[in-house]
Amino acid sequence: MTKDNNSSDKKTSYKGIIIFAIITLFIYGAWTKLRVDDCLVDARNSYEHEWAASCKSTAKLEKEGYAKCVNDSNETASICKGIWNPKRDPSANCALPTKIADRIESRLEHAKNFCVRYG
Repeated sequence: MTKDNNSSDKKTSYKGIIIFAIITLFIYGAWTKLRVDDCLVDARNSYEHEWAASCKSTAKLEKEGYAKCVNDSNETASICKGIWNPKRDPSANCALPTKIADRIESRLEHAKNFCVRYG
């Protein structure tokens, strides 16, 4: 009687395909994680850059607004200080007005959601 080697070849073939599929999925998962992580880093960097730029421009606007208020109107310095903050912090980690901060935070959340969804 002769032995049918076809069935053992098929088993070996299926094992090879399964192992290949597992390795491929693992590599794809690792690649996807790296892509998502890079996207999240880019989102965070953009957020920090926008925050710092907003701190600088807001401080400049407040200082210029105060100077114009004091020099060009009949307002007193105390009234102008009530409208403008000439001592606003221009550093990268300043406290921004709520409306500006909320807008920047919202952009960060949208970017993070995009990264998680699409990498």
